[in-house]
Amino acid sequence: MPLSRRYARQIPLIGTDGQKQLQQSKVLVIGAGGLGCAVIAALSGAGIGHITLIDPDKITFTNLHRQPLYTPNTIGKYKVEIAKQWIETFNPEIQVKALPIALQPDNAIELFQSHDVIIDCTDQIAVRYWINDAAILCNKPWVYGALYRHQGQVAVFNYQGSATYRCLFPEPPENLPDCNTLGVLPTLPAIIGAMQAQETIKLLLNLPNLLINQLLIYDSLQQEWKKITIQPNYQLIQQIQQQKKIYNEHIPTCTITAITKTELFEGIAQQRFQIWDLRAQWEIQETPSYEDWHFVAPHEVIQRLKKLHPYDKPIVFVCAQGARSKAIALQLQSQSPVPLYYLNEPLD
Repeated sequence: MPLSRRYARQIPLIGTDGQKQLQQSKVLVIGAGGLGCAVIAALSGAGIGHITLIDPDKITFTNLHRQPLYTPNTIGKYKVEIAKQWIETFNPEIQVKALPIALQPDNAIELFQSHDVIIDCTDQIAVRYWINDAAILCNKPWVYGALYRHQGQVAVFNYQGSATYRCLFPEPPENLPDCNTLGVLPTLPAIIGAMQAQETIKLLLNLPNLLINQLLIYDSLQQEWKKITIQPNYQLIQQIQQQKKIYNEHIPTCTITAITKTELFEGIAQQRFQIWDLRAQWEIQETPSYEDWHFVAPHEVIQRLKKLHPYDKPIVFVCAQGARSKAIALQLQSQSPVPLYYLNEPLD
């Protein structure tokens, strides 16, 4: 199909030069979950020429209700690989690169340098600080999106001297649960992801009224939108530039140890671990008989850590798919008197 016909309904808005600009643009989408699926679908329709996807996760059954690029037949496969196939089928004119790896401090700079816009579709607090600092060091704008129960947030950070994520949240909040714990309806990531894609297109085409120095908050229960102003903290931005680091001592790094299911059960047999199971009641099909297997709600973890002693057994966090256990282990490693581990594969 001729290019002009595929984009015939948007060229009257952006012109042929605008469409060519989108074709020449390169975007990096970090996370291929609920937000990522909405972003990927919208940008593929708009004709973004080069899209890189990065996400280490595989598709699970519980992803399907809010991640429409995947089907039951794709469960167990890498999200980015299936999303790449979807894009190539939907719009063969797009060049897609799929990276089934996690964004880390040691790969962020290289990835960011080769892209025009970075889009944050992750749900991990630590990763957002890495994105923020890498974007500052590479002088790249990034589009932020986040979900919390029935609310969503969107902003554009680090665009032509605008405010950054650290200007809004200088330090990471403690023990903030993710969508696995709080729940999410499929409509909200679709709405917020579409807004992220909209801001990305505006940014690439230099359209007016970008969400810079502003945080857009959407309340889906009240059907209300509101904006709050973000004041740029130039001293903080300059400090990051001078340090030439994309995280500091306050941000958890990925030095926590992942273990397999085989290693988990070997450790249980040798009574080397205590297991902290983060699953909700409805996720538990069979109660383990191991005496050091404890069911701990995510919001209780910090208080229970405070009661431990250095000579207690190391903790292995487990959950249904591994996302919650990894996030909590990373977040709390500096606060624990004992070594922390997490199960890096589905428990069941």
